[in-house]
Amino acid sequence: MGDGRVEHRMGASMAGRLETLEQSISERVLIQNVSGRGARVITERMWQPHAHVALVDVVGGSRIGAEVVYCQRLSTNLCAVGLRFMDESSWGVLLRS
Repeated sequence: MGDGRVEHRMGASMAGRLETLEQSISERVLIQNVSGRGARVITERMWQPHAHVALVDVVGGSRIGAEVVYCQRLSTNLCAVGLRFMDESSWGVLLRS
């Protein structure tokens, strides 16, 4: 039985950066599970839900505005962060990387 999601998802993982909009915090992340609506990223720090951030493609430098939907601790030094893209059409830049 599926999880009810019908949008296309990119299965591969890629390196990226997660930044606050004012770029006061920037962290290297592993980008996973990208769809037209958002992505899951693996980070080393906790991110606050509802924070507005930018997901940056380290290869091409493209920035995608997003909102933190959830932050779940996976282990003592890893968290899974769910992001919702502000512009759902912008996720294609990750596919071209």
